[in-house]
Amino acid sequence: MPRCSRCGGACRRVHELLPARRWADLSWAGHPVDIEYAGCRVKCRACGGHAVEMVAWADPYQRQSRRLQHHLTVEAASMPVMHVAALHGLSWLTVRRAEERAIERWEATRPALPLRHVGVDEKWLGRRHDLEHKFVTVVSNLETGEPVWIGRGRSEKALRRWLESLSREQKATVKLFAMDLHRPFWNAVDNTRGLEHAPIVHDPFHIMKLAGKMVDELRREVFFRAGPELRAVGKGRRWLLLRAWERVSAEDRVALRELLGHNRTLARGYQIKEELREVVLAAPIALRWSRGSTASFDARVATSPARSAGCTTP
Repeated sequence: MPRCSRCGGACRRVHELLPARRWADLSWAGHPVDIEYAGCRVKCRACGGHAVEMVAWADPYQRQSRRLQHHLTVEAASMPVMHVAALHGLSWLTVRRAEERAIERWEATRPALPLRHVGVDEKWLGRRHDLEHKFVTVVSNLETGEPVWIGRGRSEKALRRWLESLSREQKATVKLFAMDLHRPFWNAVDNTRGLEHAPIVHDPFHIMKLAGKMVDELRREVFFRAGPELRAVGKGRRWLLLRAWERVSAEDRVALRELLGHNRTLARGYQIKEELREVVLAAPIALRWSRGSTASFDARVATSPARSAGCTTP
């Protein structure tokens, strides 16, 4: 019994017989395969329409079967759309539309999960274009790794457009925002009503970048602003202070200990940087507590590479 493609209801009466039509399907042994079927237009009592009957292998108004669209989408995930089109003898637009339709079906079957961990970052579009904005703001769901929203520019106004589109319930489910040190993104979250409960966190790379910047400023103050004698000692040693302790060779560790021995403040700053590196790269604190107690963390800090470098202060 045919079904209405508009409401899905079963229809006993036929309004019109239609000529045969074809749908492109997966190829077999390198040969193109088409599905040919002569359908009908039904009289639906449920919705009162005269829609074309529903077919099991394709969506309405589509010229490809569902499995062909799914196959093209899987291939487009690992290669450019142009390559997929050339492989199957299709146009770029045909593959792109098939991909969009397959993603829409997949999205419709997924459960609606709340957005809890939000990632915000900017992406440079390169030089070879005449667009007004050189950057785009990308908002992603960190739990699934999927982009949620893309906007032009990387200003506070650009991110505020998306934040203000969220409902009160959606804002309440957000637990944190992860972003780099770009100040307009901070301001957009801080100035949006309903997100006061969501903290802003940063990734280890940007945290250590800021810590290294502070240590480098200490190096300039200790050596380059203290006279020509100490300037000769600290010249060319910037990389030695910024490199992680485990990546420093045994020969360079001797030079590092000698360098840190010139100033207690610099030694303390290097120690804090290395201990901070262990914290941001360690396992979650809750997992550490579940395995033992805080004593294990204290013991790890006591034997940290920074203390092994002789950077302790009384």
